[in-house]
Amino acid sequence: MSYENEKKELIKILESIRNESEFVDGILDLLENEEDLDTMYKWIKDRPKVTEPEVIKMALDLNIPRTEPERVIKD
Repeated sequence: MSYENEKKELIKILESIRNESEFVDGILDLLENEEDLDTMYKWIKDRPKVTEPEVIKMALDLNIPRTEPERVIKD
């Protein structure tokens, strides 16, 4: 599936979880990288009953290593 189609589908899914533009836009801002959006799309499609906190955590988990690598703690 193309990036734009995945993004449109992800927007629909996010709106079904919480239909507020701040939530949807905030998650999409964290997923600016195409690879992150693809990962989130696949992750969320595998979890039909995903909750808002789970989505936020996953978006942050994808975003923080890319944007703030010095904050990532390696085991």
